[in-house]
Amino acid sequence: MASSDIYVAKQSFATELDGVPIIVNRGATRVRAGHPLLKGREDLFELITVQYDIEKATAAPGERRAAPAPEAAAPVEATATERVEVKTEPEAKAEVKIEAAAKEDKSK
Repeated sequence: MASSDIYVAKQSFATELDGVPIIVNRGATRVRAGHPLLKGREDLFELITVQYDIEKATAAPGERRAAPAPEAAAPVEATATERVEVKTEPEAKAEVKIEAAAKEDKSK
């Protein structure tokens, strides 16, 4: 029994562990090797094989990853109401000066 082994219940049953009631469900309850719930109840559990998918984090030099790069989404054109006028910084500063001058003229 390796410490990384995992066991699944072959049948449902109820028991106590350290004075705490435990409900074990067939096919759903899993415990690791060496767990106190297994002690004396080994015949109620069976060893399961866990297969983990492993993927390389990076490709080796000169090697390409298997998955293709995702395709970029097509640009969406804005409607007339969504269009925003973009001004350069000098244009924006000039506009602020013009607005300030207009306010000054109105106050006179």
